[in-house]
Amino acid sequence: MWRLRNVPVPEAYLVGLAVALVLHRTRPWRIPIGRRAIRRLGWPLILGGAGLIAASVRAAGVVDLEHASRLVTTGPYAHSRNPMYTGWAMACLGAGLVADSGWIVAAVPFAAWRIHSDVRSEEDHLAAAFGDEFNAYRARVPRYRLTLSP
Repeated sequence: MWRLRNVPVPEAYLVGLAVALVLHRTRPWRIPIGRRAIRRLGWPLILGGAGLIAASVRAAGVVDLEHASRLVTTGPYAHSRNPMYTGWAMACLGAGLVADSGWIVAAVPFAAWRIHSDVRSEEDHLAAAFGDEFNAYRARVPRYRLTLSP
């Protein structure tokens, strides 16, 4: 995972956005919805995603996933096991809408699919490191979906 000032940036989203931006420049693919409507949808997704990423970074602090020393289950992690990835998906989808780029919007599911395999590997590491504590957390908190109560 690449870092931008202590904020982990999933490479899959960076690559997806880079390819989508090149495609958008060379072969624009506009979203067939009114410009005002897509901006009304896009900006809340960008802001919500950025807020979720920021809250996730605050809650987790600096965590080495390869050598995790604690299981983070507070803040947004009480509602989703992967709020940071959810935030990245929201922000990228919102950016695609605001940019009126079908390429960026289409890149999000591909990046999320790639991230999903990383998540499964991370969860295997966490299950091995934290055993019953992680299994209980996994049983009560969804992988990606944000819940209103823990």
